[in-house]
Amino acid sequence: AGAGIQFNGDTAAANALDDYEEGTWTPVAKYDGLSGTSYSTGSSNVATYTKIGRVVYIAADYEITNPSADNDTSSVILTGLPFTSANIAAWWRITTSINKWTKTNGAGVIGAVGANDTYVAMYKQMNNGSWDGDVKTNEIYQSSGSVWIGVSGFYHI
Repeated sequence: AGAGIQFNGDTAAANALDDYEEGTWTPVAKYDGLSGTSYSTGSSNVATYTKIGRVVYIAADYEITNPSADNDTSSVILTGLPFTSANIAAWWRITTSINKWTKTNGAGVIGAVGANDTYVAMYKQMNNGSWDGDVKTNEIYQSSGSVWIGVSGFYHI
């Protein structure tokens, strides 16, 4: 009665699976912080989540159409996570990819979700392992066409 799914005869409520949910979420790519400007977006975005207990698995494929701020150095973030992250002093690494970006000196991209957050911050990591800072608006600039941001991973709530 209300204890959730129990395993191997364990009747402790703390060990029962008492929450499962699947759904979609609406990502919004912004520059200049949470209250900053939203990029124009395409119509074929896909974003899903699965929540099991206090772990949220996310995946999204997000299109930015014509990101034309060539000389803007604001940080790029992806907002709208389906749940606020746990308030602990940790960052959850989220796999992130950005296509068609050419101004990052060969860096890879990693996403991170901080404590009490509803967004993914994107950082560049050089192939020698050193950090090269936030992904900036001018680094995903396209004079025409779209840029796609992909994210997948999990964080705790």
